[in-house]
Amino acid sequence: MKFFGHPIHIMLVHFPIALFPFEFVCSFLGFYTGNRTFTDTSFYAIVGGVILGWAAIGCGIFDLLQVLKDNPKAVKTAVIHGSVNTCVLMVYTVLAYSQYKNYPALKPNDLTILILKAGIIGLMFVGNYFGGSLILKYKIAVEND
Repeated sequence: MKFFGHPIHIMLVHFPIALFPFEFVCSFLGFYTGNRTFTDTSFYAIVGGVILGWAAIGCGIFDLLQVLKDNPKAVKTAVIHGSVNTCVLMVYTVLAYSQYKNYPALKPNDLTILILKAGIIGLMFVGNYFGGSLILKYKIAVEND
């Protein structure tokens, strides 16, 4: 999928890639300092990351259909990339919903949730490595002049 010639999936993925680590830092600071501002900020970051992440996955599914047709060698990498990052987004969706149930009286995350988030962010970077391979190795979404 493209918007004015630019791949939408690649434009959208940068938001959850940035917002989830930012959310983790704010969650940690909220846990460590007890300052509610960090907890509130982490909530808004997780919600933004989840919404834009699901939009990126929707566009990525359409891109996968194009990969199936144009570059069958890249399909395995594309499926791994999409599967890993979909799992990450599903966990973050559950975490966002669990926080939403307490909105606006948000509570800081406990240490177990922070450890889970750190692991999920690590997993997200693994999925992003495969996404980068699609661009750099297989030249997916790269126009040849």
